[in-house]
Amino acid sequence: MRTTLARYGRPASPFPVLPLLLIVLAACAPVEIKTRNGVYHPVERGETLWRICAAYGVDMMTVCMFNGVTDPDSIREGQRLFIPGARTVMRVGPAVPGAAPEDSGVMGPRAPLPPPRAEPVLRFQWPVEGGRVTSVFGVRDGRRHDGIDIAAPHGTPVFAAESGKVVYSGSGLRGYGNMIIIRHADPYSTVYAHNDMNLVSVDTDVRRGQQIATVGSTGLATGNHLHFEIRKKVKPVDPMRYVENPDGQGGAR
Repeated sequence: MRTTLARYGRPASPFPVLPLLLIVLAACAPVEIKTRNGVYHPVERGETLWRICAAYGVDMMTVCMFNGVTDPDSIREGQRLFIPGARTVMRVGPAVPGAAPEDSGVMGPRAPLPPPRAEPVLRFQWPVEGGRVTSVFGVRDGRRHDGIDIAAPHGTPVFAAESGKVVYSGSGLRGYGNMIIIRHADPYSTVYAHNDMNLVSVDTDVRRGQQIATVGSTGLATGNHLHFEIRKKVKPVDPMRYVENPDGQGGAR
């Protein structure tokens, strides 16, 4: 969907099959590791990035970002991957015959499926006081847009949409300017990009509604706005379906 103010968005990805941030790392060095809280995992024969992240219980997008991985299928035997938040090195090993597929989260022989269970859904706070949505989630100019853009005056406070831990705070990802990623209760994370200033650092625990940044136009942006994403594991979801009372928070779909 295209709007008259779509220019306020980040550059859309021409590679919709790759997770957020991986595509913009192609021309960048690995992000400087700003936390000592983690371990280095030596990749063994047959291990995949998905299985490694599942074993450690970490977000694959974050692991890719810290290690400069642009293609999750490109990791190789002997490579050392920094796993933020891990305390001990785990042995993952290759998939075994009869194992469940790698999108199921099950490791080992296939077991009978349990009865369906409703998954808890977080309801997020609107991240900017006021503001209006100028670009929506979905396809924009023929390319995927993984979040929403919220226009607001320069310096407007940006708030954490939910409590969690900051796993990235910096400007090392080309095009996104000053950006923050917060990991929440599994399996959610939120992204805040084009900030004028980041006010929190990596490994900081933040509470819902805490100010974490100010609105700006850093990176590839032509106006003051917040690019806001909600991710379920590594998959982007429409923030307007997850924020509380979106129509009452200054956003129009």
